[in-house]
Amino acid sequence: LVVLDLYMPDVDGIEACDGDPCAVALKLREQGIVLKPFVLGIGLETEMIDAFKCIGQTFNAESEVEFDDAMSKITGQVITNTTFQINLLKQNGQPTETNVAVSLQNLSDKAFIYSFIHTINKLGKPDTFGISHTPKYTLTVHSIPPVVVEAIALKPGEHNIIEAGVSRGSLQISQSRGNEFRNFKAELYDQSGCHMWYRQPVGQGQKYLSGTYKLVVPTIPEFVVANLTITEDKTTTVTLPQPGLITFRSGSAGYGSVFVEKDKTRIFVCDLNLTATVETLTMLPGNYRVVYRPQKMQSTKFTVNKAFTVKSGDSKVVEL
Repeated sequence: LVVLDLYMPDVDGIEACDGDPCAVALKLREQGIVLKPFVLGIGLETEMIDAFKCIGQTFNAESEVEFDDAMSKITGQVITNTTFQINLLKQNGQPTETNVAVSLQNLSDKAFIYSFIHTINKLGKPDTFGISHTPKYTLTVHSIPPVVVEAIALKPGEHNIIEAGVSRGSLQISQSRGNEFRNFKAELYDQSGCHMWYRQPVGQGQKYLSGTYKLVVPTIPEFVVANLTITEDKTTTVTLPQPGLITFRSGSAGYGSVFVEKDKTRIFVCDLNLTATVETLTMLPGNYRVVYRPQKMQSTKFTVNKAFTVKSGDSKVVEL
């Protein structure tokens, strides 16, 4: 359906009907009503053309020939469908990545046009969608991390192909024996460790974009993989060692800290909370040292230093 509305500004070329077409169009979109009108002006000033771009595709005719040409383009777009498909490209350029959430937004007002799970149809091709053409779009592929393609211009009345590079591999995090870490969530960061992308439950798999990341599991001490590589169409497996149980026991409340000892260095692990005189920690295998002083002893000479070793599956009591 093509509707032509004759709009007549007053003699100075300024809208004089006390209306705001942009505000009306936005209000309709907020209510889920999306209109895509064509605005055909005759001898409009630049300011007027810009004012109407917010509600639809705008044409300006300075002559009869230009008017006929604009009408041909409008009717052609209405009669001929505008369609698109989204190709998620592997590293080899083939559009075979799929099964990931995708959103398409109007670039101008950020309104969501489509949100769907990307699908390869029975013909082995990405699904095709029809769309009412607007000037430009933003595509977001909700992978981890996300892939964003800005300022997509579709050709009206044609089939358009939108492409985004989405090369993904899988990460599986497991424990060598036991299930002490079954409720833990590993944190995946960018390679610098500044931005966290996702918290992945131990024991579950997750897909990520191919690349290098930093993985941190909040064990005691933290289990860190500084340069974790995710490879396209492959599963990277990270295996956590089975921890041991260490119970710290003292005759009274006090202050204590635990350090890991490795290569003649001591790295802080955690503070103890011995207000109840007993504390049990689930710790990764390794060599450690505890430094402790009873709260009631007001002298450093009462500090206790004890080295201890944690072995997988073992349980040990450290007397303080």
